[in-house]
Amino acid sequence: STPILLYLDNHYGDKKTLFHTNMIAKNDVIIQYCLKLDSELGLCARRLAYLHVISEKPAILSVLIDGNYNKTTRDDWSSYFFGLIGSCIVIARFGIHQIREEHIFDKTICILEEIQQNIDGKQYLFNDQFTAADLTLTALIQPLRMIPALFIKYKSIFEYCDRIRERHDPNEFEDSYVERLLKHHRQRRQSSQYQSIFRNTIWYIFYIVFYPFKFLFTTTGTQTTHLYQYPSTNLAQKAHNDNRILKFQSLVNKAIFFSTYLWHFCFTIPKQMEFVNEEGNRILHRHS
Repeated sequence: STPILLYLDNHYGDKKTLFHTNMIAKNDVIIQYCLKLDSELGLCARRLAYLHVISEKPAILSVLIDGNYNKTTRDDWSSYFFGLIGSCIVIARFGIHQIREEHIFDKTICILEEIQQNIDGKQYLFNDQFTAADLTLTALIQPLRMIPALFIKYKSIFEYCDRIRERHDPNEFEDSYVERLLKHHRQRRQSSQYQSIFRNTIWYIFYIVFYPFKFLFTTTGTQTTHLYQYPSTNLAQKAHNDNRILKFQSLVNKAIFFSTYLWHFCFTIPKQMEFVNEEGNRILHRHS
């Protein structure tokens, strides 16, 4: 985040700065641009990426529970079970079940359109020099590589960030653990017609049995504390944060929490994913 970059810049002055001394007048502009990326691009990208992971391969999120990053696959029963728990926690903490209602996809499009205009014909965002703005953009846009429609539509932005990495990152770039497993899942995802019919039959039975209990889960609240800004003593150096701290005061609270968000996992998330896919197809159709 931007406060971390500012801390490093202030405490390691002997190193190459991301806020160049010959750009003092523009430093505040760079800081505000980075904070804007933190507050908008970073939050939207995270929510959309998590939606795709939860919808396509929720077992990947079992890593949030067992912390084992050495596993090369997540196809065992323990991963499926812990993946459900991890998915429920992620849905609650980041509001994945409210993406459509909070216009996250539309906000992401607006951000990317603005970025696309900002980088048009440029090597760097500010004054033809590598700054914290380029670093922040390159880092925060990474989750959107998991969103096929956005990756295709705004390929010029991803190519710009690839060039930034090639010039300024001495290490070979590697996808994150979640990205690697999701790519692997997509490459080998070829279900037979029989498997699809069987899965859909089970799903409809589950839907018919449990959907009438919707009122129990849409009216039951969970105790959360909203973090609206990253901690900072400088009011001009704060970024918005949509993360929520979950509070469990008893076993009953835990049972209510997981019942509620398991319901969202089963019924709300598929609708959110359907909406995002429709919007993605719409922008691709308009693009073509």
